Amino acid sequence: MRTHYLLTDDSAASIGTDGNTKRTFQGIANSGKPFVYHGQRAIADLSDITFADKVPALLLHDRDKRVGFGVLSVADNQLVITGELLDNEHGQNLAKESDAGFPFQMSAHIIADYEEKLSHGQTAVVNGQTVTGEMTILRKCRVSEVSFTPTGVDNQTMAMILSEFANQSNPNPNKESSMTIEQLTAKLAELTAYFASQPHRLLL
Repeated sequence: MRTHYLLTDDSAASIGTDGNTKRTFQGIANSGKPFVYHGQRAIADLSDITFADKVPALLLHDRDKRVGFGVLSVADNQLVITGELLDNEHGQNLAKESDAGFPFQMSAHIIADYEEKLSHGQTAVVNGQTVTGEMTILRKCRVSEVSFTPTGVDNQTMAMILSEFANQSNPNPNKESSMTIEQLTAKLAELTAYFASQPHRLLL
């Protein structure tokens, strides 16, 4: 039985807008680490995860709100995405709100062909780390789309909308202007410290 999970990342940032300049985004769509989903501890196995050559980027998982597209890859046991925003109403509004400082997050729609249940105290190696039950391991996963959203599930991931300044300084955003995994991880640590200092809220 296939199970659908919407796995979310941690933050987004950018500066400047220009309707004539393509805006790009990049980030860690899934950290490869355990998360809590509807009160259940789980982890997505990234070792054989599949995805299309070009993945849709939506707003709030709404197929009518297309904001861009991206290329996924797995690096350092993390699911990484690099993409472009569309020059449409939704893409422009997303860039403007991010430029204004709104901390968007990013969610990966992951579909698992089956689940492996770890009982209490049972262990397994997933994404290069040992995890201990109780936990659900999502196996044979595929990604149908990623979305920008205000909230997150996997709080050890991140997304960034790159500024038009960065794009102008390098016409190919997938090369020198792209952040390395180490830079993304450093930015994540900075964002994690920021959110840890903010009041925690529970939405019922």
